[in-house]
Amino acid sequence: MTGPIVVIGRPRSGSRVVCRLLQANGVFMGADLYPEFLDSVSWYQQFVVPIVTDVGFPEQALETPSPAMVIDAQARLADVLPRYWGPRAADSPWGWKYCETLFVAPVVKRLFPASRFIHIVRDARAVCLSNRGYFQLTQGHPPRDWHPAANSRGYPSFQDFCSLVAFGRTGVREWVGVDLSSPIALMENRFRLQAQSWTTCVARARAYGRALAGHYYELRFEDLCEDPVGESRRLFAWLGLPLRRPAELSAARARSWRAARLSLRDRRDLDRATELAAPLLAALDYRG
Repeated sequence: MTGPIVVIGRPRSGSRVVCRLLQANGVFMGADLYPEFLDSVSWYQQFVVPIVTDVGFPEQALETPSPAMVIDAQARLADVLPRYWGPRAADSPWGWKYCETLFVAPVVKRLFPASRFIHIVRDARAVCLSNRGYFQLTQGHPPRDWHPAANSRGYPSFQDFCSLVAFGRTGVREWVGVDLSSPIALMENRFRLQAQSWTTCVARARAYGRALAGHYYELRFEDLCEDPVGESRRLFAWLGLPLRRPAELSAARARSWRAARLSLRDRRDLDRATELAAPLLAALDYRG
């Protein structure tokens, strides 16, 4: 069995587009997908969430995962892989989409040395405005399907998982004066909190990407919209797979966030979010 192709990044960045592109070209992405988001349920609930919310994360999962973390991850595969494959034989290129797999990329690489990671990146401002800024930390409640496997702490809480995604660690209850238990505070600062999550996710994925070297591919969503055929060809050349159907996207999709109509308060929040993300936006060559 070859190594997996894993789609990572900050949620709301275009990972479903990449997943559909892989599926359309013969890459098996799991028998256990959420229809709406195309996330692999088993990798999400049974692998990533319990690992990233466990004691010692992220210190044990940096570029060289601890032996204890690798042993725990290997044990989890016995539950994950049968659910992921279902009745299908493991006889084709395969992978999964679950954006937060980025946090355990070194662990996945240890388990599957031939694994490859596609990091889809989108302008932070577009991500902040997606679903009007209400998702994960700012949605205020766990999704109906929140049933992750247990770890040494017990069953992971949605709040701790969102804290990890936003700040790189669990247990954060206040941030720059924002009470993260207050629904009003979450609403009034939702774009800035999304920018913080975007920065944490993108910076962590890029840092791991440098260590992963040839096993990491960074793809801007905007570039895929502007030149879907060319970007699809370049991606599949890197994967060493034949491209039969390129992505089908319009250039306008990359700019749609600019038409958002915001209240004065929300505009101020988005301005603060943009300021927070500005250094990383510049490093990724996002302008204006």
